[in-house]
Formats: sequence, C-alpha cells, structure tokens
Amino acid sequence: MNSLRLFVCLLLLTAETGVVTDSQAQTQPPGAPSPSATEVVGTSYILPASGPTITGYASTEIGSDLEAYYQAGVDATLTEAGASPTSGTGQGNPAEETLSLPSGAAMFELDSSHYLTPTSFEDCPAFDDPYAFQNAGGASGQGYIVVDAPGEFDDLNCTFYTRLDVGSTYWQEYGTAPQIQGISPNGVTLNSTGTLTITGLYLTAAGTDSNPTVTVVSGSGLTTGNVTIVSDNGLDVLDVGYTVDSSPNSTGQHGITVTTIGGTSNSVNVNVGDPTPAITSVSPNQWYAPSTNLITITGQGFGTNPCLQISPAPGVTFLSAAGCVTLSAATDTTMQATVTIDPNAPAGTSTITVQSQGYNANGFQQTQTGQSSTSNQQTANTIPVSAPSPYIVVGVDTGGTICQPANAVTTTQNVVVGQQIAFTACMPTLPQGVRIASESWTPNSPLGTAVAGYTASTAGGSVQLVSVTTCGTGQYCDFAPFYWVDQGLRQFTFNYTLANGNSSIARVSFSVSGPSQSAGTPYITATPGASGIMPGPYLQLGGSASNIGMKFSASATLPSAGSNAAYLWVQLVTNNVVTQITSTGQQTCPETALSTVPGVPGGPPVLDNNFPYVTSAPYASTTNDNPRTPLSAGVGERARDFSATMYLMWDPALPSDCKPAYNTATNNPNGTQTQTPVKSTCTASIPVPLANLTWHWKADAINTLSAVTGDTGTTWKLGCGSQSGDGCIASNPATDPNNSYPTWAAATTNGPFNQAYNCK
Repeated sequence: MNSLRLFVCLLLLTAETGVVTDSQAQTQPPGAPSPSATEVVGTSYILPASGPTITGYASTEIGSDLEAYYQAGVDATLTEAGASPTSGTGQGNPAEETLSLPSGAAMFELDSSHYLTPTSFEDCPAFDDPYAFQNAGGASGQGYIVVDAPGEFDDLNCTFYTRLDVGSTYWQEYGTAPQIQGISPNGVTLNSTGTLTITGLYLTAAGTDSNPTVTVVSGSGLTTGNVTIVSDNGLDVLDVGYTVDSSPNSTGQHGITVTTIGGTSNSVNVNVGDPTPAITSVSPNQWYAPSTNLITITGQGFGTNPCLQISPAPGVTFLSAAGCVTLSAATDTTMQATVTIDPNAPAGTSTITVQSQGYNANGFQQTQTGQSSTSNQQTANTIPVSAPSPYIVVGVDTGGTICQPANAVTTTQNVVVGQQIAFTACMPTLPQGVRIASESWTPNSPLGTAVAGYTASTAGGSVQLVSVTTCGTGQYCDFAPFYWVDQGLRQFTFNYTLANGNSSIARVSFSVSGPSQSAGTPYITATPGASGIMPGPYLQLGGSASNIGMKFSASATLPSAGSNAAYLWVQLVTNNVVTQITSTGQQTCPETALSTVPGVPGGPPVLDNNFPYVTSAPYASTTNDNPRTPLSAGVGERARDFSATMYLMWDPALPSDCKPAYNTATNNPNGTQTQTPVKSTCTASIPVPLANLTWHWKADAINTLSAVTGDTGTTWKLGCGSQSGDGCIASNPATDPNNSYPTWAAATTNGPFNQAYNCK
C-alpha cells in the first residue's frame, strides 16, 4: 500500500452569543475563558503507520490546560468494510485513536470527530451552553456547524455536563492500483461518439477531491472525455465519454488505462474499425450460363480496405479464390468483381457479402461485440442453359446422317403389324461446353406388344424381346428396331437431361393396323374330311383328294402392305402316341421327337416337319393335315392319339419386292412326302401371329385276319364305331385372336414307323 499522506486540520473554537451566569463552580484554566472566534483550541493529525499492522491513525492535540478543563477527546470511524476497530476514543495529550486497514482493501475513509466536555454549576434552571463550535474544514474541504449536544445534570449539585463537538477531519486514502477487467463496447467505429463503460477493481479512489483519470495510451484518433463514477460498491464501474475521428489512420487497437492516487491500471484495448458495411445492390444479379460477368456491388460503409466474399452456387467461380478477397479498386461505396459461370452450372443462388476492416483491422481477431465487420447479404441467381427441344426422325441414324431438322417427324406414323419400326431422337445444337448427362426412351401407355425379332427354323423358333433403350450422351439416340405384334395407337417419349439438371422431351406416335376379322368370322376355321376315318392301308381321316384330313382356312381383311404380303401357317405337335398289340404283347409308341424330355408326358411341342407349314401353293390361305398311321399285317390292333396347334401368321412383306418364307411339298410313290422350305428375303418385316387353333384326332383299327385285301394282307375295321363316337374323334374347335408366337426346340420328320415312333 502507498504511504499515507499527512493532513493537518486546524480546529477553531467559535463563541456563540448568549447569557453567562454570575457564578461558576470552578475557575477556568489559563486559556479557558470564553475563547474568541479565532483562537486555536487544538490540532488534528492523520499520522503515518507506526507498525506493520497499522496503516495510519488520527490524533487531536489540545493544550493540557484546556484538555483537563474540557475533558478533550477524539472519536474516529473507519468506513471501509472489515476495518478493525471501527471506532474508538482516546484521551490525554494528544488524545488519539489508532485504526487498522484490512489487508487488500482498496480505499478507506476516516472521520475524526473532536470534542470538549465543559462543566458548569448552576442553580438548576434550564441551562444553555454558551459555546458553539464551527469546523474549519478537514483535508477533504468539508465543513459543518456543530451545535451543543444534549446535556445531563445532577439534582443535588446542579452540576451540568455537556459534550461539545469542536471539529471533524475527513480523510480518504487509496491503497491499491486500479485493475480494469473489461471495457464495453470493446470496439467502436470511425467518426463516432459515445460512452465506454469500464469495470474493474480499485477504480474510484482518485484522490480526495477528483475523479479517476482515463487515458488513451496507444493508437491515434480516439480521445476520452468526462468520467462518471457509476458504482464503487465491490465491482467498480466508470462511464467515460469518447470521440473517434474519421481518419483511416485511426483504425486499429487503442490502449485504455485508469489512473488513481493508488497508481495506473493495466491497459485494455478498444478497437477502432470501419463501420458495418451495407450492400444496397448487386448488378447484374442474374448470371447466365455460360458467361463471364463484371458485377458491381454498391452500398456504403465498405471502409478503407474492404474485401468481397461470394459464396458461389455450383458452377460459379469467383477469381478462383475461396474466402474473402481484397479488391484494390474498391471504395467506401462501390467495388467490382468478375464471376465466371460454367456452361453446365445448374440453377442456384450465390450469396454476396462485403467485409470491412471492421474489428479485423490489422489482422486482429473478430471477437468483439457490438458492430460487425460483415455486411448484410445480397444474392444473385444462376440462370442455367435451357434444354432445347429435340426432334425425332424415322429410321436408324448411323453416324448422324439422317438427323436433319428437315427429316423431323411431326405427325402420327401409319404402320402395320410385323413392319420394322426404327426411329432416332436428334439433339438440338447446344452452346459450347454444355454436356448431356443422360438420354432415354420410354414407351407410353398403352404399351402394346412388340418384339425385337423372330427366328424360325427346324432347329427352333424363338422371340427376341424389346429392351429399354438408353443411349449415351451423343447428338443422337437410336431406338433399336422392333416390330409391333398387336394393333392400336402407340407412343414413345424421348427425354434427355443436361448436366445442369434441365431436361426436354420429344414424342413420336404410331397408328398400328393389321389383318382384321370379318364380323362373326374367326381368323381360322378347321373342317375334318367328309368321309370320316378310313382304316387300311392307313389309319387316317378320310376325304377327297383336295380335302384329306383336317382342313384349315384363313379369313381376314388385310391392310395395305407389301405386294407379296402373305399368310404363313405353322403347326406344333403337342401329343402323338401310337398304341399297338403284337405277338409280344401291347406296346406304347410315343413319337420320337416328343419324347426328348424325360418325365414329361408326350414331351414339349415340336414343329411339324418345317417352317412354315406346307401348303399346296406358296402363301395359300388354306392348308390341311391328315395324320395317318400305316397298318401292318403283323399287328393285331393299332390306335393313334394325336393333338396339335395350328398357327395362322401374316407377313407384311417389306420392302415391297421381298418374299416371305414358304414351303411346298412333293408326294413320293412310297407314300412319303418331300418338303422344300424357302427362307424369307424380307429385311423390314417379320411374320406376326394372328390366331391359333388346337385340335385333336384319335382312332383305332383292328386286324380281322379274315381276308387279304391290299398290301396289308388283312382286313381292318374300326375299333370305334364311327368318327363321332366310340372314341374315334376329329375335333373342330372355334378360334380367337391370339398374338402368341409359336416357339419350339425340335421338329418331327417323316420316315418309317420304327424311326418315327419309339415303341416300348
């Protein structure tokens, strides 16, 4: 603690006008008669410490004669909380009171009250003390009038004692240097005035008559003014006026200290920065891809050395830099910058802010409260490249040769079933650098039935399915060729999407026609031979030469197509079993081609000889089948059970000069038949199924052994009574349209019985 200073206070005794009685009990000592207004009665001291635990004390000295007469003494009170003792009385010459200051105390006040006790003898009437004293002022400059204190008297002696306060000394001492804990606000701006609030310890003891002093010890342009003590109870609070000029050189840190009688405090920085910037506009605020834009940011308070920060939307580049970029040409109200928009930038919003030096001036961190160095936000929108409409041309584009706007399809295309369909989506011209992300085709509802192709031969018949076509990212997108099987209105949608997310579509529509049924007439009718089942020398259906066995006829109204558009017939055998009785017993003889799959009765469907089925002339609208079984003399009985499905197909024969597949037959002298299938030459069409009919035939012949007739050497009779009864059946079912393709994995072949059948 600083050494205590010595203050001397003169106590003046002043006479008061009044009546003095004639008799007194004792003689006043020398110097005690009624004092004059200027006579010195005593002296009060604030003395320095007299020991390690004593910080100072007050003392009042009075002449010994006056002290004895007046019973002089001094009362003192230490007002700092925790002081001990807080008050006391000492008598003698000098009469003194010693007070101790607690360790660490910041400041204490000492009030020293000095008094005299005169004694008078009266006849016990009411007594008025003739003395009154006026304090001449202590070290603090405070003074007040002290009037007579209330007295007591003794009834026997009528002795009256009165304590008279003759003076007071007020003294204040500061023991510890100030400590600043915080300044608010800790950041201010150029060209501003206001109040700083300083909080801390030991801030308010600046001397006996003056406030603490607040000083700017570093930095320029910031000045402080009046200091007001807001609080000195525990945590001290000062309010200090301040002014900041407008000079750019005034930005930065400024050290602030507080000085009291106890010393000078630590220095705490107040930062001076530019005002908070405000953006009013960004022009242009629509950024089109692809482009390079010089943008102008307008506002106020950008400050002495602002930086620009753009939080870019995808595809936006600002000087290839991240963070806040300082622009040399910026002013307090405007700045310009260049932004580049990528050709593939999607729609998005970029955020623009301006950051002044603010509290980041000269590199120190923005940890202050109050003003902010970052402006309000402005936005700019990215306008992406739109996706122009594609167009569609009919045909396969090999190398982009048919992708010409003049070839664009704008109307519904009229096609027929079985006709090859191919079309291409063509991309419009896009700005340089714009990328396509995806291209695809989607069939619209109703989807219809279509195939990618149909393959048919004795080795097998199969259908190729249409796959969903997804192209790459080129300038055209072919849809793989395919063929509609059913009729109706069909539509496809092409969609492409740019890398920026924008997309566009185009559609192509087809009206698909084909052979149509006449009213009430099915596509296929089947008629058995007229003379019934005939035994010997073959078990077969009867009939005339032109109608042997089951006759199949096609009936439809045909659309306009190629000049050689034609019917084709295909028959699949689903069951063919011969049962016979010989000298070794009963045998079951399934057709060899139908027994290729173990465990499956009758095996899978097999092609009846060739594709297409044989007709009397190419593309005839009729055909027939006469399943017959040879009857041998060595067989006692032979029966046959036969089932098949006959398919009617139609080929539009495109291009128009092509020829669909056909099959002709030549009958041999031994009863066999030689077939000659001819492959199709059509490259733009395939046959499509119109309908199919499943039919069944079975019969039984018994060797009578009664006569020899013909080559068989015996006479045969039906084991069933007739064609329509007793198990002899030739069915004639009705048909419905059916667009299912015939498929198979093997074919039957004509040949000797022991090759065609596998007897067990």
